[in-house]
Amino acid sequence: MKYKLQFLTSEYLDTVLSWRNQDRIRKNMYNEKIITMEEHQQWIQHILQSKNDVYLLFFMDDIPTGLVYFNRINYKHEHCYWGFYIGRDDAAKGSGTIMATLAFDYAYKKLKMNKIYGEILAYNLASVKFHEKLGFKQEGLFKGHIKKDDKFIDVYTYGLLNKDWYEFQRPFILNDLVRKGIDVCEDSCSC
Repeated sequence: MKYKLQFLTSEYLDTVLSWRNQDRIRKNMYNEKIITMEEHQQWIQHILQSKNDVYLLFFMDDIPTGLVYFNRINYKHEHCYWGFYIGRDDAAKGSGTIMATLAFDYAYKKLKMNKIYGEILAYNLASVKFHEKLGFKQEGLFKGHIKKDDKFIDVYTYGLLNKDWYEFQRPFILNDLVRKGIDVCEDSCSC
């Protein structure tokens, strides 16, 4: 199987909108309302012009499978926020790990980031576990940070430094993928 990342373009507008509006994805976002096509078109125009946002589609054998993004990119302090989701319900187990591996290599090597950080809604235990598997460390907790269904939700903050990714976690992740018969090519980003 071949894996790659490529810049999001308006060609995939419908695909990404259908993924973003899935219940399983919306419930783990800050904004869980259904996004209209008009709102989605405005959003994509904004990100395509932004210098502080990078949105990448993840492909498995040339089939769009997920979306990963870096935003709030701070080139001076070399850090950025990340987010992701696997859009396809039938994606192979391990797809998220492969996508994250390619994405981190892009952020650290091409964007020259020192740190990637993420925010996770406290009830999203699968995402907490995933971040920890990738080597992220919890750095903070925003108590009652987001309001959903008239309830305030805590948000965890996690960070991953460049040196920790390359010295510790990346070799571990790649070895685990190889043991599972998955080869992630070093140059899988057409960005």
